[in-house]
Amino acid sequence: MSGTGRVVHVDAGTVPNTNEAARRVLVDRLTGERLLFFVPIGDDPPEGTPIAWGSRHAWWPGHRVKKLSNEIDPDAPLR
Repeated sequence: MSGTGRVVHVDAGTVPNTNEAARRVLVDRLTGERLLFFVPIGDDPPEGTPIAWGSRHAWWPGHRVKKLSNEIDPDAPLR
């Protein structure tokens, strides 16, 4: 999935499929939908920044980073 939105919050997290330590990026899409994905530690986008993403990368002004997960609905039940 790809899209655009605004970074709402960034904090420590663990990638669900790999248990890799990462940064959890919470994003509000322009459609009002909220989602999250994970990026490597040290690649934190600033909160409030416009952000775009594709299937493998996320980018915001001056930065392009690898995504460590697909987009996840933060309100979905844990499996």
